[in-house]
Amino acid sequence: WVELSFCLPQKLHKKHFPNILVEPESIFECLEALRPYHTILLLVDTQDLLDQLSTEASPALRRLVRQCSPLRSLKTLAVDTDLSLMQVFQLTGHLLYWGKATVIYPLCESNLYVLSPRLPIPIPAKLKENFVERFSDSLMETLATFSLPCKLAVSPPLALHQPRITQIIIWLLQHHLVIQLHTYVTLALDEGMTTSCRNMSQEELARPAAVGLGLKDIVESESGHSQNSEDISSFGSYGAGRELETLHEGDQEIVKVQEVSQVTREEILKDFTHAEQAVIMSVPAASNVEDLIKFANLSKYFRGEHHLEEMMYHENCPRSVLVQLMDKFRMVLVKHEHEDPAVSMYFKGMQ
Repeated sequence: WVELSFCLPQKLHKKHFPNILVEPESIFECLEALRPYHTILLLVDTQDLLDQLSTEASPALRRLVRQCSPLRSLKTLAVDTDLSLMQVFQLTGHLLYWGKATVIYPLCESNLYVLSPRLPIPIPAKLKENFVERFSDSLMETLATFSLPCKLAVSPPLALHQPRITQIIIWLLQHHLVIQLHTYVTLALDEGMTTSCRNMSQEELARPAAVGLGLKDIVESESGHSQNSEDISSFGSYGAGRELETLHEGDQEIVKVQEVSQVTREEILKDFTHAEQAVIMSVPAASNVEDLIKFANLSKYFRGEHHLEEMMYHENCPRSVLVQLMDKFRMVLVKHEHEDPAVSMYFKGMQ
């Protein structure tokens, strides 16, 4: 005999989260929106989930469940479990469908959390009891601390309690009581905050990531779909080299250096109109060619649709570099914070 199981996500998810309506189509859309830098957070105990699996359950699913951690991305999990990223995405969809996991961005010190707009009012008494039993603290007082955005990392002397604080945030995420805020950036070169700079194609967005983007891109990648790459750093070194070559040739050559530098800056900002170039060049940081190259390279993300963590992943760039660059060009950048739509896409319906 072969055991067959089926699931009705609408009923299953509503049982655990009465104020949230989940449709199967929303789960599939969420899976398409996932990226290798996301991860899954189990909603049940690891051993309990393994015990619930049938004896004929996929060995790959068992390996993934054992290795699951809110600290490791899907890409890392694929390496740790010796599975392809495609398999990890498919198993993630299975766990989402059966209400055994939710999607988050891996926990790190810079993460920012705030109360969820889907917070059930009033808070169920069972949740309060479970929280007190687990952490010997008041759930209401804990939630009050997230009325304003709070970072995961805490400064001394509270750093001694960092492991406990991390566990509390994991519990709150499992019960959808808090959400993570991501920083998005919009380029504001005029009053309408619009720009003529070209739109970013999927090929460019996928370029820095060796494994592609979402599930669809991974399928294309594993089918032999190739992406063209473009190295902007070589362009930057070219411009800098020409300047250095003429610095030692006297005052007459300095004029040529300035002309070359000006041409280089126009080349860097060639995707912007002359008016937009003038606004960008009015920023003091634009006088540094290296910073200007970084700004031009990242400008395709400055449309309010890509958060910092996504930029870090695709450009293989540390957060500190991004933050410093945004601070230097803050005169033409607008920052705003909200939840990553990909992690809550299957919560489309709310009651």
